[in-house]
Amino acid sequence: MFEVRPLGEMRDVQMYPLRAASWIGSPLAGVALALSVSGLYGVLTYALSLRRKEIGIRIALGATVRAIVGLVLRQSMRLAGIGALIGASSPLP
Repeated sequence: MFEVRPLGEMRDVQMYPLRAASWIGSPLAGVALALSVSGLYGVLTYALSLRRKEIGIRIALGATVRAIVGLVLRQSMRLAGIGALIGASSPLP
């Protein structure tokens, strides 16, 4: 009454739902990554456009490009770190 199958075939049959989920999940993860990167780029661009005059004044007062890039990166990384902490501390559903 029992059906005899090779072990490899049984493993493939049992693993198929997981593989199918990973086939679907991988492109969705790629889309999510692309959306988050484009959103981050948009927010950073908007923040820099609001601070254009400030950056111009800093350059006029003698700030180097390296100092300005460092300032922008520090502030961006601080916001990203705060967001990561909030995201990591939130409970999973």
